[in-house]
Amino acid sequence: CIREANNFDQVGLNTISAATIEANLLPNPANEVSNLTFELEQTQNVTINITNLLGQNVETISTANAAKGSHTVALNTQNIPSGVYLVNITAGNAISTLKLVVKH
Repeated sequence: CIREANNFDQVGLNTISAATIEANLLPNPANEVSNLTFELEQTQNVTINITNLLGQNVETISTANAAKGSHTVALNTQNIPSGVYLVNITAGNAISTLKLVVKH
């Protein structure tokens, strides 16, 4: 029995979509400070987590009721060892992850 290539059966595939946050880190690599800029579409709580590549939390910053619009948060990297980190920004159901390189 030969099937045509375009005649496939559906096998329980679900599409997962998540809202994202437009964000940027400068400078990156960072020595002492990296500025995280992001845009919110509405007022909401924001959590910023910095984790190492093992998933261990290095720092958490929370902002209650951050207003709609542009935001800049200075991330102090002076006490973070040189290496590669992930910066996770969560606002409501939206999330974004950026790579941060720290060089001392």
